[in-house]
Amino acid sequence: MDIAGLPKMACLIMFLPFVNILFFIYIFNRVGIRFGLSKWLSIFLSVFPFVLVCLTGFMKAKKYDG
Repeated sequence: MDIAGLPKMACLIMFLPFVNILFFIYIFNRVGIRFGLSKWLSIFLSVFPFVLVCLTGFMKAKKYDG
């Protein structure tokens, strides 16, 4: 939650059924924006997190600005 820029209490939302899926997409979208990815790439990050989280971590041009 720190990387996404959300309060730690937002983790409680992840325990609500069906809301957690939308919140998961929202969290990864915020993480992508905080890493300086474009809007579309951050949306793909929330859809395919297992591939794009690894790619985002190893991109030399992208820096975490939080």
